Amino acid sequence: KPDNFVMGLNNKSHIVYLLDFGLSKKYYSVQAGKHIKFKLHKKLTGTARYASINAIRGGEQSRKDDLEAIGYVLIYLLKGVLPWQGLRMRKNDDKYKVIYEKKKDTTLEELCEGCPNEFVEYVKYTRNLQWEEKPNYTYLCTLFGNVMKREEMVCDWCFDWMNEVPDVTG
Repeated sequence: KPDNFVMGLNNKSHIVYLLDFGLSKKYYSVQAGKHIKFKLHKKLTGTARYASINAIRGGEQSRKDDLEAIGYVLIYLLKGVLPWQGLRMRKNDDKYKVIYEKKKDTTLEELCEGCPNEFVEYVKYTRNLQWEEKPNYTYLCTLFGNVMKREEMVCDWCFDWMNEVPDVTG
């Protein structure tokens, strides 16, 4: 979730730090040489707003779920809102089920309205990954690199929250 990303200060202000790995777990056993097994009926770990469809329906999480969740965070940061925020629920409604249904029923075009098409491609790719499949991280980075090129953005490591350009050489 966005609360778990912070920016460095001063000469580290170009660095994004990830916080709170309290829910982290191994997805691969080096000793056995295998991916963990898929299970259903798991309790959701994480924040429902950003959780993958698989996670919110009770599936064991893997790399694909983390990537889908990052996609929702990026869309939230770009748009400021996700379609399943602020849903009205009746007293006896299961909050997670209502959010799950909205996520499942929201088209990628609706979810990413106003975003570059690469956001649609990103979420589509992550949702279509097989549970044990190793993601093509280079492809995912290339999607956003394409946006930067098209929009003529330059990665100069100078961000809105900085007063000056940091020395990123050391």
